[in-house]
Amino acid sequence: MTYRLQDTTNPVHAGLAMMSCLSLSGGGVRGLFTARILTAFEEAANAPAAERFDLIGGTSIGGIIAIGLAAGIPAAAIHAAIADNAPSIFKKRFHRFGLFTALYPKPPLRKAIRAILGDHADRRLSELPVPVLVTAVDHTNGSSHLFRSLGLAEKDADDVTLMDAALATSAAPTLFPPHRIGDRVYVDGGLAANAPDLIAVSEAMARLGAIPEKVHVLSIGTAGKAVEGKPVWFGGRIPWIMRHRIVELTLAAQEHASTLQASRILGTRYLRVDKAPQRPIRLDEVERLADLDKLAAEALETVTKDKRWHETANRRARRLVEAEAASA
Repeated sequence: MTYRLQDTTNPVHAGLAMMSCLSLSGGGVRGLFTARILTAFEEAANAPAAERFDLIGGTSIGGIIAIGLAAGIPAAAIHAAIADNAPSIFKKRFHRFGLFTALYPKPPLRKAIRAILGDHADRRLSELPVPVLVTAVDHTNGSSHLFRSLGLAEKDADDVTLMDAALATSAAPTLFPPHRIGDRVYVDGGLAANAPDLIAVSEAMARLGAIPEKVHVLSIGTAGKAVEGKPVWFGGRIPWIMRHRIVELTLAAQEHASTLQASRILGTRYLRVDKAPQRPIRLDEVERLADLDKLAAEALETVTKDKRWHETANRRARRLVEAEAASA
């Protein structure tokens, strides 16, 4: 099933200043939490998420979900696809040591992305009218890269398939191999922006004409928590499992810094939805899918009492109706 998205007017063309951005964090299998929160959001809004936000941004699994939403895939279908495919994506196998040695092969991830996107997997970002961005790191030169859709960047949109963008943003070191597109090689965007909250704000300002004081952000996490435990050294070398832990720690630290800054800059215009478990859930811990759904239910119990949740579900629709009435 795919939503038939309405052809809503770009806010900058309508002369509208108020904007709503959706920002989705990375987190491996913990993206199930994100998808469950979004399912509840679409139910509250009685509409696809893509019709309630002016811009959707995501990193890693958050990037995959962002692409799915922009393609009109219901959040409930994305949730089901993640739950169904996670065990095959993160199937344990023997591995070699090395910081950039992948623990999991790419084909199961590719299959899961296709399960989420369906035929949309072969569409190109340069043809996608919904403003969406996903983050990645260019392993070729160490710079960050934003994959942008037609709806966000127009002629500057990335002419890559949704599948390629999804594989690039989710190529987490130690988990999956880097992803090559043409002569460039990409790894997980979480190394630069695991929570792309302020990137979304910056892009809304630079490309959609947003006024900083009138940008609202709904940021959804992945039930993450800083990695616990002390490193164990063996002969001056870091065992593979500790290198994996370093990657998780990097993602967690980056996300914490980003969300803290976004909260301070945006104030009440920033709503973060997350729920830290008592015991951290690893990026590949498929044994705890039920815990993720439980944490999402607990987070929803809290956030649905916040008026900003309901305002976000209706803000863009109300604004577009008002703009249409004003122009009549």
